[in-house]
Parts: sequence; C-alpha cells; structure tokens
Amino acid sequence: MPPKPHMKDDLIFAELIRRCPALDRVTAYRLARIWSALQDRIVVHMFDICETEMGASLHIDQRAEAAFELSRLLLFLSGRILDEKAKQKALSEHDPDGEAALLETKEEQAKIKAIARNMADGVWKPLLTKWRKRRPLIDMPGQAAKRSKLIKPAKSVFRKHMHYVPQSTTKQWAAARSGKFTVYKIGVDGEVKAKAKASTAKLWGAAPSLYTQSLEHLLGLIEGDARRPYEKLVDIVPLDAMETRRWIAFLIAQLIRTPRFMDAILRHQKAWIEGHWFQIPDKSGASRTSL
Repeated sequence: MPPKPHMKDDLIFAELIRRCPALDRVTAYRLARIWSALQDRIVVHMFDICETEMGASLHIDQRAEAAFELSRLLLFLSGRILDEKAKQKALSEHDPDGEAALLETKEEQAKIKAIARNMADGVWKPLLTKWRKRRPLIDMPGQAAKRSKLIKPAKSVFRKHMHYVPQSTTKQWAAARSGKFTVYKIGVDGEVKAKAKASTAKLWGAAPSLYTQSLEHLLGLIEGDARRPYEKLVDIVPLDAMETRRWIAFLIAQLIRTPRFMDAILRHQKAWIEGHWFQIPDKSGASRTSL
C-alpha cells in the first residue's frame, strides 16, 4: 500500500491520478512529491522577489483574501507543471529518480527563477499593490528607517442629535426622488399606524444627547465597518469571516444604543447609586458619606 500523500502534495497527486488512472500509485506518489517540491520552490522564490522589491507585510484584515488568492495560484501552478511535463512525454513515462535529479540542475533552477519572476510581476505584486491601496499599512515597506510623524487625531464634530438608527441603513428604503419614506409605529391602542408626515433618513431614528461625544464617535466607526457587509447582504452576497464579525458587532451595538435601552440603563444606574453608599475618609482622617 503506497504512503498517503502529504496535504501539500494532494493537488498534484489527485490530478496526476485523474490524468493517468493506470499509473502505479507508488510511482504517482513519488512524482507528486517531486513536482510539489518544484511548485514550492517557484512560490518561495516568487515571495522572495516580492519581499525584496515591495516588502511582505500585509494588513491583518487582508490576509484571508491573500490566502484565497494563494490557493488559486497553487491550483493554477500545479496544473501548469503537469501540462509542461506532459509536453515533454507522457506523464506515465516520467521517472521519479530522473525528475529528482533534474530538479537540482542549474538549467532547472534558472527556469524556476524565470517562472517565479513572471508570477511575481504579473500576479502577486499587482495583488499586493491593490491590497495595500485598499488597506494601507501604518509603516510602508522600505520606510522603517525614517522617523515617523505623529498624526493628530481629527477633532470629532459635536453632535447634539444622535442617530440610533444609522442613516446608511435607512436611505436604502427612501423614495428615489424625494428621499423620504413612511414611518410606521404601534399606537397606544396596539394598532400599527403610519405617521402623517413622511420623514427623511436625517430626521428619523435620532434623539438628543443619547451618548457622550466619544461614544458617538466609536459607534460611527462600527457603522463604517458595517457599511460594506450591509450592502452585500442587501444584494444577497455571502460575507467573509471578517465581514461577519463586523456585522455581528454592528447588530450588538444596535441592541444597546436605542433610547429605550439607554433609559433602562439610566434607571438601573440610579437605583444602584441610591442603594450603594459607603464611607471613605477625607484628608483629616474623618469619615464622610460618599459614593
């Protein structure tokens, strides 16, 4: 019984068996190991080129997409390796010992470097450029020796009326021309009724002085993170892992930022304050009643 292929050899082994069903499994396993090593050398050299010329750092939020693109690249490369080997002679006629010896020749190493250069310039470097434009690094590669400049945080705009329902989620449902929509509510009699006057996203779902200004700013950051996941959900597009986490954070924030919830929190705080007085000493050592 032939040994089980290593995970990184599976792609080439499975494709080799598909193309040559009659090939001895031990021979197929040995060829897959060698051609997988060829694939690894190409990819490693491609990464070396990119790191030397662009730096290898990526924003942490971009790594999931980078892993996906690398998987696609490996799938493409494994197919190309088999295609090139098949042009030389039938895949079943290749000798594992001969392929292992070929891998160490100067000619094959030069070919590996040429392929890696083409992949770096044509595939991975353009992807790095796109990803860094989308999610810039704090320190760009090659600038580590330069003294960093402190960036002063932008002063938050003072907001008296604060939206507990983000405008970005309500604009979707407004009329295209007027930008207005009808608001429904449950009346004291339990019936659902429409407001007599249509509202706009700016006017609806807001209340004065719900939170501190700093909390309002932080909630705005959560809304910004959730904008793209919201658009994808409206268009019935699946979310990736990071978008799912951001959408969960947004939903949790929506649960605790409403006027009703804030009013309940204040009532509980008032009751706690009134029931939890204790004694602390003042500067003279005497006790006084305080919180």
